[in-house]
Amino acid sequence: PMECSAFSPLMHQVCFAQSSRFMLTQQARRLHLWYMKEPQLRLLDGELIEPEVQKVISIILARKVKSQDGSKETLHHLASSAIAPDGKIVAASEMTGTRLFDVNVEQLQVRRTSLPTEISSCPMRAMCFAGRMLLTATWHDHRILLLDCKDKTIITTFEEHLSPVTHLAAGGADHAEWLLSGDVAGAVKLWDLDALALHCSVPTGEEMVTALGFDKSGRKALLVNAQHQLQVFDIETQSLEHQLKIPPRYLPPHARVCGVCSIAAEKLLLWGHGFLLAAYLDKDSPRWQTWPERFILGFAALAGPWLQPSTKSSQKKSTDTVAIAVQVSEAETRALLPEPFERKRYGRKRKAGS
Repeated sequence: PMECSAFSPLMHQVCFAQSSRFMLTQQARRLHLWYMKEPQLRLLDGELIEPEVQKVISIILARKVKSQDGSKETLHHLASSAIAPDGKIVAASEMTGTRLFDVNVEQLQVRRTSLPTEISSCPMRAMCFAGRMLLTATWHDHRILLLDCKDKTIITTFEEHLSPVTHLAAGGADHAEWLLSGDVAGAVKLWDLDALALHCSVPTGEEMVTALGFDKSGRKALLVNAQHQLQVFDIETQSLEHQLKIPPRYLPPHARVCGVCSIAAEKLLLWGHGFLLAAYLDKDSPRWQTWPERFILGFAALAGPWLQPSTKSSQKKSTDTVAIAVQVSEAETRALLPEPFERKRYGRKRKAGS
């Protein structure tokens, strides 16, 4: 299951607080909370701007654990993390359990808060926030737990998956209307977070999904599986609107799509280890555009508090959305990846005298 992403959660992960200017990055044992200062953007086509970002708080959560006899020492890495839309709550999980923190940015303080034992003692494969709820996918079985972050109580548990859930994505109105979940067996389910019930199953076949998301309107679900198939699912009609195979020429060898998001109507961005790909879903003929050698950790469409464009930009009338990418250098990425397995060569021992 940890092979679901080319950027293993043990190494890299990023998530954005959509209602504030904060973003959370996860690397090995550390969480970093960042603040993006207000940019003066000129929204011109194709213009790349590097905003000023400031690290606010760092948290070391995972730790080294000794075996019972003290002979071995195991380093526990972070498995998953998430930040609330307002940036005031951070959740993270490693193999000994899950933690929840209240963040006071003004005083640069982080305070751990209590959690139900069912969550605090359980590692989570994936997690995300939807409004005031924290949604978590348990590591050792196939449950999805919904936690009320205000009352610190479990609202309900979804148990319809038959395999461990590796991907979660919240979307719709205020990013709190729908939940997409995908498991290692390839099953993808759509949940109604208002009714707290299963809405439908998405017909994806038996291929494991590697990326989940929602389009800009929140009325369509976006899926990419291990066979590089891009699917757009209409929630209202419960039918596949698009089902496209990404042409192999646009992907590096052994590539895996790690993320997908919508930046405008019929315009999608897909990324993974070493590439960034745009899909233009024209009805007659879909078009693709690629940017190789891009090591993207996360990509998100920005709105509200993230953007306060300068007066010059107001003259441009466009339905497109400005987006931000978190990118790392190739050298840093290579250094953090595990060493490739080297098969030992066993030669036949030569007999004495031969």
